[in-house]
Amino acid sequence: MISYTIPVIVDGRLIGVAGTDLSLEQRAKELDSRRPLGGSLYMINREGNWTYHPDHALLATKATVGDGPQFQLGPDELDRVLKVQSYEVERMDTAGHRVRRYAVPMTFFPGDNRRLLLLDVPVEGLSAPFAGIGTAIMLAALASGLLVSLVLVAAVRAIIGVPLARMARVVDTLERDEAAPVPDTERQDQIGGIARALVRFRGALAERDRLRGQVEERTTALERMLAGVGAAKDAIVLFDRDYTVLYANPAAISLLGAPDEAAVVGHRWLELLTPETVALAEEGRLRRREDLLATGYAHTINEGWESIWGRTMEVYETTLSLRPNGDIVLVLRDVTATRRAAREREELQRQVLQQDKMEAIGRLAGGVAHDFNNLLGAMLGYVEFLLDDLDPNDKAHSYVARISAVGKRAKELVSQILTFARSDKGELQAVSPVAVLEDARGILRSAVPATTEMIFQIAGTVPNVRANPTQLVQVLMNLVLNAHDARRGEGGRIRIRLFPGPAPQDARVQEGRWAEHEALPFDKSRPHVVLEVEDEGHGMTMEVMTRLFEPFFTTKGKGRGTGLGMPVVYGIVRAHGGGMMVMSAEGEGALLRILLPIGGPGTVAAPLAAAPIVKATPPRRLRILVVDDAAEMGDMLLEGLSRRGHEVAICETPAEALEVFEESPMAFDAVVSDQTMPGMTGMALIALLKTRRPDMPCVLYTGYSERSDEKAVLAAGADAFFLKPVVVERLAAKVEALCAAGPPAVPPSAATPNN
Repeated sequence: MISYTIPVIVDGRLIGVAGTDLSLEQRAKELDSRRPLGGSLYMINREGNWTYHPDHALLATKATVGDGPQFQLGPDELDRVLKVQSYEVERMDTAGHRVRRYAVPMTFFPGDNRRLLLLDVPVEGLSAPFAGIGTAIMLAALASGLLVSLVLVAAVRAIIGVPLARMARVVDTLERDEAAPVPDTERQDQIGGIARALVRFRGALAERDRLRGQVEERTTALERMLAGVGAAKDAIVLFDRDYTVLYANPAAISLLGAPDEAAVVGHRWLELLTPETVALAEEGRLRRREDLLATGYAHTINEGWESIWGRTMEVYETTLSLRPNGDIVLVLRDVTATRRAAREREELQRQVLQQDKMEAIGRLAGGVAHDFNNLLGAMLGYVEFLLDDLDPNDKAHSYVARISAVGKRAKELVSQILTFARSDKGELQAVSPVAVLEDARGILRSAVPATTEMIFQIAGTVPNVRANPTQLVQVLMNLVLNAHDARRGEGGRIRIRLFPGPAPQDARVQEGRWAEHEALPFDKSRPHVVLEVEDEGHGMTMEVMTRLFEPFFTTKGKGRGTGLGMPVVYGIVRAHGGGMMVMSAEGEGALLRILLPIGGPGTVAAPLAAAPIVKATPPRRLRILVVDDAAEMGDMLLEGLSRRGHEVAICETPAEALEVFEESPMAFDAVVSDQTMPGMTGMALIALLKTRRPDMPCVLYTGYSERSDEKAVLAAGADAFFLKPVVVERLAAKVEALCAAGPPAVPPSAATPNN
C-alpha cells in the first residue's frame, strides 16, 4: 500500500494532510498486462523507490544503482530520476539483451512533479519488421501509460478531490473566524475521518488560542513578580521539602556574601550557615517547622547569624510560608538596626520619664522645703528668743536648748532636700579631684568602721574639674556610706577609683551578668573625669536602680536611713553638669560611676567656715521694712529685729510694700524681703525699689528657688542674700553693717511705717 496525500495549507501555515491509500499490488496487476512492444513498464518516484515493478517483490523498494545489467539504474539515470527529468538511454537487461529505456514524468495535477514512468523496449523489436512504425508504437505505449496515470488521477480526484475542496472552503471560513459546519463528518471512510479530525482540530485551535492567551498573561505576571522579587531588599529564598535552595534573589546572595547564584542554588540551606548559627537556631527551627506544618506559616526573630562567607547579623527576622506543592518560601531580614533603634528609643523614653519624674519630685521637694523652712525659721527664731530670755540655770532653758538642737537637725534635713531639688551648684572653682579625694580620705575612714576595707585607686593623670569642693566631699561621703550600708556581714571592701575618662565598658555588663542604668545621661564625647565607688554588698535589681535617687526611697530597715543621701548626690552631680550610671546585679554588689566635665587649671580651696554669731549692740536704731507673705516668719523677724532695738514695719505682699514705699520713699533705712511671694518675686520688688532709692540697703532671703543663688541675687541689685531658716542675729548684723556703710538716713519723723 502507498498513501496518496495532499498537504492542507492555510495562510502559509500547515494545518493538516488529506489523502487516501492506494494498493500497489492492485495497480501492479492492472499494469502487468500492458507490455508494449514486448517491453516492460516501471514507475519510480523521486526518492528512487519503485511504485510499480513487474516483479512485485520489488514494490516500494529502493532501486539499485551501478554500472552493469545487475543494477536496475545506471548512475546517470539516478541523477535524472531524483530530478524527475525525461531521458532516453540504451542499456543491457539481466538477460543480456539490449533495451532502450524511455523515461517520462507523470503529472497528476499542476505542480505535481514526483514520479517517472519508465518503458524498456527491446532494441531488436524496434529493428524488426515493425521498425518503420517503432516510433508510433513507442508513443502508443507512452500514451497507454499516461492513460493509466490519467485514470488514476481521475480516480483520486473523484475519491478525495471534491471532499477536499469542500474542506478547503471550511478552512477558509475558519481562517475568517466564521462559524461553519464541517461536511462529510458522517462518512465512515477516511474522508469522514479527516472531516471529524478537522472538527476536533478546529476545537483544538480554539483551545490552543485560549491556552496561549493564558500562558502569555501568566508569563507577563510571572515576569513582573520575578522583577519585584529581584528588586526586593529582603532576602527571598525558595526551598524544596528538604530545604534545598531552588531560587535566591539578589538580596539573598548579597546577604549571604556568596560569590554568585551558583554557589547558593542547589545547596541545602543549613550548609550555607556556620555550625554555631545552626546550633543557635535549632530550637527555633523545630518550632518553625511545627508551625509551618500546622498553619502553613511561621515567623520568628532570632539573634546571632553568620554565613559560611563571613556575613553576620546581630538580630534577624525569618518568615516561612508553605506552598501547595510542598516548596517553602523564606523571607529573611536583617533587623539589627531596627532592634537597636527600638532599644535606644525605649531607653531614651525611659530616661525622659525618669528625668520628668525626678524633676517633678524635685519641684515637690523644693515646694515642701520652702514651706517647711518658713515654719522652721519662725520656730528657731522664737527658740533663740527663749534662750536669750531664760536663765541658763533654769530647767526650762535646757528644754529649749534641746528644742533648738532638734530644730537644727531638721534644718540640715531640709538642706539635704533642697540640695536635691535645687539646680544651684554653689560657687564653682577649678578643683583637683585628686586633692579632693585625698582630703576626704580621712573623713571617709573615720565614717566607716575598720572592719570594712577601703581601697583608693587613682589611675593616670587626672585633670582638674570645675566644681564645688565641699559638695564633692558630700558626694563621696554619701556614696561611701551607702556602699557601707549595703555590705553583707560586718566586713567587705569598698573600692574608690578616680581616673580620666572615658570609662571602659564593664565586663560584667557586656557578659550580661550585670544590669546597667543610666540615671543621669551624659555626653561621653566631652572630656571628663570618672569617679567610681564599688561595693560587694547585696546588689540591686533594675527596679531598685531606677528608684535609687528618689527622695525618701530606701531599702534599709526602719530607722536606718532617710532616703535623702542618694538624691543629694543626684542633685549635686546634675548641678555640676555631670552624669551618673549604676551597674549591679542582685546578690553581686554594685558599682556607681560619676562623670564630671573637665575644667581649667586651679587648686582646691578649703571650704569657708560659718561666721560666728555676734550679739552686739547696734550702733543706731534703724527703720526696717520686712516683706513676707508668711505671717509666722514676718512676726518672728518683727520680734527679733525689735529686740535689737530697731523699728520694724511688716507688709505681707509686694504690692502693699510698693504702696507704702511710694507714700514715703525715705521712710525706711533698709528693706528685708522674701523671694517667693504672690504677684511678684522679692528680686523684682528690690529692683523696683532700687530705681527710687539706689542707696537703700536691700536684703533677700529664700527657702527655695531654682533661679535664686547668691550670685544671681547680688547681680539683680540686692545687697545681701540669706537662705532659710534665717538666724535673726546674722540677718540683723548684716543689715546694720550695710546701713553703717551707707549715707545717713533721714530723721525718724519722716518715717511712716505700716505695722
